[in-house]
Amino acid sequence: MIHAEIEFLAQNRRIVVDKWLDNETISEIFNKKDINHDYFKTNYINLLIDYILDLPREESDLEESLYYMTGKGIALEEVIEIFVVLHRILLDLAIFSMDELDCKVIKAFESAIVHKINSFYKDFIAVYDKQVTDDVNYMLDCYKRAVDASSIVSKTDPKGVITYVNDKFCEISGYGEEELIGQNHNIVRHPRMRSETFATMWKTIKAKKVWRGKVKNLRKDGSTYLVDATIVPVLDARHKIVEYIGIRYNITDIQKNVEKIRAQSNEIEHLKLGIDESTIVSKTDPKGIITYANKQFCELSRYDAGELIGKPHNIVRDPEMPKEAFTQMWDTIRAKKVWKGIVKNRAKDGSQYIVDATIVLILDHNGEISEYIGIRHDITEIEMIKEQMLENKTKILNDYKKAVDASSIVSTTDTKGIITYVNDKFCEISGYGKDELMGRSQNIVRHPDMPKAAFKELWETIERGETWQGTVKNLKKGGGYYIVDATIVPITDGEGKLVEYIGIRKDITKQEQQRQELEKMRMRQMHENVNRALSISYEKVIGMLPLPSCIIDVNDTVVAGNEAFQDLTGWNAGEDTALEELLRPSQGFSREWKDTATLFDEEIAVRLVQDESVAKKLLIKKVEDDTQVYTVSLI
Repeated sequence: MIHAEIEFLAQNRRIVVDKWLDNETISEIFNKKDINHDYFKTNYINLLIDYILDLPREESDLEESLYYMTGKGIALEEVIEIFVVLHRILLDLAIFSMDELDCKVIKAFESAIVHKINSFYKDFIAVYDKQVTDDVNYMLDCYKRAVDASSIVSKTDPKGVITYVNDKFCEISGYGEEELIGQNHNIVRHPRMRSETFATMWKTIKAKKVWRGKVKNLRKDGSTYLVDATIVPVLDARHKIVEYIGIRYNITDIQKNVEKIRAQSNEIEHLKLGIDESTIVSKTDPKGIITYANKQFCELSRYDAGELIGKPHNIVRDPEMPKEAFTQMWDTIRAKKVWKGIVKNRAKDGSQYIVDATIVLILDHNGEISEYIGIRHDITEIEMIKEQMLENKTKILNDYKKAVDASSIVSTTDTKGIITYVNDKFCEISGYGKDELMGRSQNIVRHPDMPKAAFKELWETIERGETWQGTVKNLKKGGGYYIVDATIVPITDGEGKLVEYIGIRKDITKQEQQRQELEKMRMRQMHENVNRALSISYEKVIGMLPLPSCIIDVNDTVVAGNEAFQDLTGWNAGEDTALEELLRPSQGFSREWKDTATLFDEEIAVRLVQDESVAKKLLIKKVEDDTQVYTVSLI
């Protein structure tokens, strides 16, 4: 009766599939369960349609589709929704295929589809229940293995006789499994455990309630271990206790740490008390809202704690503090770093106070900032003294500057030698106005007589950060010159970086001119002495000398000689004989220049001559007759 409709639907299954998958309810379920439309369409949807239409199929394939759907976590009510949509689509298409509407056929067709859907639904529930049961059993097994691996487990009968222990129980107690099974659980009871504790435990578990507590136990070797124990009564179907399961965690080390932490906490409390008594402390939340202020904070700020709690910390900010300082502080502490700095605050009465502040952040267990703690020391008095000292020092420096400005030629330049300041004396001696000098290179006053090497050495010195001193000839605007004794001092910033140069100069033009005049006078005096010496008869002088001595002319001919010279060389007065001829090696002389001697402010050559028996010194003077200037003969 309905075969024609089924055949029509089978032939037009593509229309059924498309309408089914395009349905909004189906799309929502598939998207929520992360079911791929194409995968489901390729592998399972035709199987389901064949099943509903009672067409031939593989039962194993249908079972696989059931497991796929349950594996995707499709709930029972969602299965109903899926097949309600399919039922409606199939019925609509079946009616569409009829030439004439036949209510009996429609009813029969709908009944057949509903029957198959109910049958599929029962199969789905069976698979669903089996999978849930398998999952539960698997999870229980995993839990058991996890508990066994991480906990100290034992079981006892209702009288407390041990029926099971896991490896960890044996390991911590020091007993073997065979030593424990069949023994009363008090085999590991520690004598210092109070009886009242166990009385309470038994009363609780016999009342079919779970008991939890800390228990000190005794190992086989007599040592102690501490456990956090949970005793669970296990009931049968008649709600009767059949056994107790004990699950324990070893907290021996934890307890030691707790005691250590407790001791440290006491120390911290004492430290906190000491800090609270000696320093200014406040706490804020991450937004800077005050959550705590100690007594010292209140006393210094003149606010009560009630006036501070819940207020932003800038309640004590002094308007003289630059905003940049607080911006830098917030950037630092939000980056989870400690900030330190000097802060000027304003008290409730308007007075100022200055603190040396340290802001420390506190992190929660997730590593996020939970609060800030500010620890401060009142340095108002110290800062006032420093400020007074700075004012005094500034006054002294200004006085020095005035003194230097009044007595010296002063200028400053940047690191490239561009003038940034000149005093009145600089303008006065150079002939330039300040507006002509500012922004110009310092070499505007350089004199061409000054060698470049001198300035090269000056720049190399000051660029090393060292002070340079020297004499400099400068050029005036009008073309004259002036000479200064200059000191160039490099100025550095707080980081040691060069920022400018200060030149302090003393005008020594007159002194230098006087020195040059004295030098000329000395030269004139020297020439006078030379001329006076030249007027003396050297013949008479060498005649008085004990050494062999002679005078030679420009041709090296002996023109005079004393008796010692005549005895040594055999020379006679009036002979025109060259000195070299008299001192020839063939006559038994060897000779070399040895030294010089001074006679009447002039250098005289000293020749060592040696005859066959004795070495003697010979003083020789060479004269240039055309100029009457005596020179040393350097043969």
